[in-house]
Amino acid sequence: MRIFLVRHGQTDPNLEGRYCGWTDAPLNVDGRAQALSLRPLVCRRTFEAVYASPLARAAETAALLVGDLDAPFGPDAPRSAVERARAAGIRFDDALKEHHFGRFENMTRAEIAATDPAEFERWRQDFMGYRFPGGESSLDLYDRVAAFGAGLAKRHAGDVLVVSHMGPTVALMASMIGIPGRDMWRLRAGNATLCRIVVGDDGYAFLDMLNARTGRPAGQQDAWAAQAGRTEPSES
Repeated sequence: MRIFLVRHGQTDPNLEGRYCGWTDAPLNVDGRAQALSLRPLVCRRTFEAVYASPLARAAETAALLVGDLDAPFGPDAPRSAVERARAAGIRFDDALKEHHFGRFENMTRAEIAATDPAEFERWRQDFMGYRFPGGESSLDLYDRVAAFGAGLAKRHAGDVLVVSHMGPTVALMASMIGIPGRDMWRLRAGNATLCRIVVGDDGYAFLDMLNARTGRPAGQQDAWAAQAGRTEPSES
């Protein structure tokens, strides 16, 4: 089987460096353009199933990739992103939701440090194992997404499309190709990019496509790409 993975298009919290997590931020105008620019790489394929995170930014990206484009998109559209995605036959799974940042949802790194310096230091000392108050750790995220991936390989033999977020995309790639959870952030997934995992009949998996994109509007840059030297992911 082949698993095609797409991270959602750009959001305003991405641009602001916010840990958006389970906060249900929509795509911005550029994010919709990014998703549409990726559509030619996706819509010509036949998928056995399409899965998405139920959060609006992923649901709308999925609908823009494989759904009907006749009706308008955006905050004033007559149907929500989730409704449009569901009408296109997309399956939602909570395992594909972004990292849950708990009490620090939708805050920037600087805001977290200022709000609770002690917790910020605990996170800085072990950013993989640290569990956000009321949320989860990166290792928790890895485990839930790895379980989803294992089930995916059992349920399907053909091509599958998965539309989610930075964290789940990275965790799914890492878990399926044998990268342990503590090393998963050695991979990155840009906004509205396409990655692909090939799984053989013997279960052996490899990554053969990473961050493919087409027609990106000029002047756009993924937030993480501008943060050389930072280890922790800063947007979701």
